[in-house]
Amino acid sequence: MLLFGFAVASCGGAIPTPQSALAPPPPPLQRFDAPATREAVAIEGSDLVRGRSRVVVRAPMAKVRRYVLDFDHYAEFMPHYRQSRVLIRRDNGGLQIMMEVAAIGGLIKMWTKFEMPPPRMIDKAEVHESEFLEGNVDDFKAIWRLRKMDEDHTELTLEVFLEPSLPLPDSLINSENVGGAVDGVIAMRNRIEGRVDPSNDE
Repeated sequence: MLLFGFAVASCGGAIPTPQSALAPPPPPLQRFDAPATREAVAIEGSDLVRGRSRVVVRAPMAKVRRYVLDFDHYAEFMPHYRQSRVLIRRDNGGLQIMMEVAAIGGLIKMWTKFEMPPPRMIDKAEVHESEFLEGNVDDFKAIWRLRKMDEDHTELTLEVFLEPSLPLPDSLINSENVGGAVDGVIAMRNRIEGRVDPSNDE
């Protein structure tokens, strides 16, 4: 996956037609057993896209939030993560984080440092959006969206974009971003729900 490991290989599945970055967000998921969505979000002025995927997590929103912000333990369950740690915890609740992921069987390591400011409420969703600071990549973005469905179910969305400082074709970067969003949101759901056998996942 991408945010949690940029593996330079096809993630499988066709890339959906990009949605406009200025378009309203997709309608909320209605079924608790809905499969993970697979979306490409256009980046204005670029041929690149962000990957976006949504799932329903069988857990209250407070629990989902706790796991999403537990960056110190991402390497335990996110594919291709080598390390992730919180560098600074700010008084307003914001975080500064460093992460490292592996690619091409561990031959390439990519790292980034970013800020995760306090969340904003947008369209009834709690939005945690990263701000790229530095790294050996050209750009990085991660957006988590949490929306309460009821007391025991939360819709969780992950939107990711990572542009490596490597001469790779746009089609490959786009495939990794879209596939990475799917892999990442499923891995987070499985961690929160305590699933030990993800073989039947999407």
